[in-house]
Amino acid sequence: MIREHGDATGHDAGFSLLEVLVSLVLIALIVCMMPGTVRLAHRALQIADGLERISSDAAALDLVERRLSEAMPIYEHSADGLLAVAFKGDAHSLTFVAPMVTETAESGLYLFAFGALPTADNNEAIALSWQPFRAKPDPRERPPSVEQRILVRRIRDFSLRYLGAGSPDKDADWLDTWKQSDGLPTLIEINYSPDHAGAPSRSRRVELHLRAKQ
Repeated sequence: MIREHGDATGHDAGFSLLEVLVSLVLIALIVCMMPGTVRLAHRALQIADGLERISSDAAALDLVERRLSEAMPIYEHSADGLLAVAFKGDAHSLTFVAPMVTETAESGLYLFAFGALPTADNNEAIALSWQPFRAKPDPRERPPSVEQRILVRRIRDFSLRYLGAGSPDKDADWLDTWKQSDGLPTLIEINYSPDHAGAPSRSRRVELHLRAKQ
């Protein structure tokens, strides 16, 4: 029996030269587009990370804002024996007394310390610490334990400012240090810059609702 062999032309013969050239052109175009696509994806990830940082920082500073807004004009004996409001503030840190309800420790008045701390990588971190407030500490008692929370990491140019109540004939001035011993500021301004590229400086103002009459 004699078998007839089919014609070697058509699709059985493989790809034509034109098809190969078209495929090479398409591959070249895809390769050329890849760096731009990778850069775009990288930029999108950076933006998403930046938005997440902003959201996280804002949530952390909300804790400070809540505590600060409830700062109380509690008097204590100063080092010279005189009565003074338990509030101290300069351009880098401040201490104040405010109530706090906790599930793991005693509720009541707490002494808070807020400010920027140096870090090992030559940056700063915004921190809040607290301990039970004792107007007249008993030397026989063990010192209260101090808890601390890092709120925002890797920041720079941290600063605080304080606004007094002013008077009918003079507007209040923003101060770098609060020296008034018989009252609290009206507003406290918190300024800092995140230490990553493209991040704008940030500023928040907190009104103290329970300040003494000035």
